[in-house]
Amino acid sequence: MYSATPRVLTLMLGVGILACSDSTDVADQAYVTISSDSPVVLRGDQLELTAKLWTRTSPGDSVEVRNAELVWSTDDPTLASLTAKDNNTTVATGVNSGVVQIRAVATGFQGAAAASFPLRVSDPLEIDSVRPSVVRYGEKVTMYGVGVNNLFVAGLQGATLVPDTFTMAAGAGGIGQLSFWVPPPASSGRAVVLSPGQIVVAADSTTVLPRDLYEPNDSAPSPVDLSMGPFPSLPAVRFYNPALSFEPRVRADSLGVDWYRFNGITGGGDLTFIFMAPTFKNAHLTFLASTINNADSVTTPGWTIGSGLYYCKDHVFKVEEQPADSLVVALRNVPAGSVDLVSLFFVSGRYGVAVVDGYLTSNPAVGPDRLEENDNCEFADRNFVNPATRVDLTTPFADTLTIDNPHDIDWIRFRVPGAIPQAVSFRTAPPTSTAAEIGDIDLYVIGVPVAGSPLDLRGSSRGDGSSESMTLLLDPGEYYMVVSDFAGVPTRYALCAAVGTSCATPSGFLKTSGSQSRVRRNRSLNGAAR
Repeated sequence: MYSATPRVLTLMLGVGILACSDSTDVADQAYVTISSDSPVVLRGDQLELTAKLWTRTSPGDSVEVRNAELVWSTDDPTLASLTAKDNNTTVATGVNSGVVQIRAVATGFQGAAAASFPLRVSDPLEIDSVRPSVVRYGEKVTMYGVGVNNLFVAGLQGATLVPDTFTMAAGAGGIGQLSFWVPPPASSGRAVVLSPGQIVVAADSTTVLPRDLYEPNDSAPSPVDLSMGPFPSLPAVRFYNPALSFEPRVRADSLGVDWYRFNGITGGGDLTFIFMAPTFKNAHLTFLASTINNADSVTTPGWTIGSGLYYCKDHVFKVEEQPADSLVVALRNVPAGSVDLVSLFFVSGRYGVAVVDGYLTSNPAVGPDRLEENDNCEFADRNFVNPATRVDLTTPFADTLTIDNPHDIDWIRFRVPGAIPQAVSFRTAPPTSTAAEIGDIDLYVIGVPVAGSPLDLRGSSRGDGSSESMTLLLDPGEYYMVVSDFAGVPTRYALCAAVGTSCATPSGFLKTSGSQSRVRRNRSLNGAAR
């Protein structure tokens, strides 16, 4: 049975009497009211209705008349039948869908105004209306009707609608409501709703425009304000839309672009950016970027994070990664201002984007390490000027770090001391627990990029698993160690770097023998590391 806050619905006949100014006439008025817990009864269910007789003693004040004889009636017994419970109460049984008038009359009071209660008899789910009538992908339609405020499955011509459960509400008159995002490839038509034992087709038709609400955003970014989120009860969610669209490209051999600019970022906080495209593995390149000034710079921003494509001081740096359908980037101590999200896509279809306050990781057991934030070289530079996170190989470096989200990357700027070139050794190791050994990380060493010169890649170790090692002859100066995640598996790892032919990783991590290192380097040289 429909449950709602008890309410009283009163309809009085002879309203013209209220205009009389004589107080005696007012006191002589009598009227009946009907109350019920709900204005709706489901077919086959029962609902109690209670009537009371009142006399008006003064304007705005009435007194109940006890034990008055009340007679009940229904104007259509094919919709609802009545069974008397006591003098004041009747039980209505829903028979067929429709609106029926239930009347109560006080027979012993001549001229007393009767009451009429409009009772709706309904199926468990009835869709009264769907609004708005025209939507784009990523926009929401709201359904109104009986039972709509309960969870159910709704579809629109080829796509399942995505419910926004925060909009679920029981409205006035027993009419519930629930909103749904419209995802691609939904097309125009009437929504079909499934609930236990029922399939309902909405009477209203919805026109779907085949582009999302942020288009066009291929040559200029669509602005998104993060200062106020979409869910008042969840203020940590700054942005959420699960129903965005990669539109069909104009030419089959062209590359599509969707470009967003997230504004209103307050400095010093943590943010997590989530891009979800579950059916598009290896069909898009998606990355976060520093604010891009114009469309010509879409592929050459100041820095990028994601999809194995990184820009550092106007130099491109590409790492190997297993194809991924989604991108999760958690950033600590984010600078104030704006961040761009750019997705280059090859096929059309649905995706979603969320931005959340806080530093979220896909595996709660693998959190951020002490060097975060260092997902790009600019953040690594910030660490380098901080004495607490500066790495200077005047003394050996060794630490336990993490790949905290799939395809996370760690940039560590370091200094090689001295006056002449010397051997510098680097090593990574996985934890000894077997559960974490499924990770596969790679290690690179590059020089700090210089304008007008090509990227200075000094060496890499890209063997299977997370045990990497190499020894390089390096000039005095500054470089980056870059640890990337090939497999897309969050894991802890140990990293060491030292002047000389060896370095020691922290205890609790697997050690790699020299022969194993040689095998990995040989495989890499022969092109067999992957």
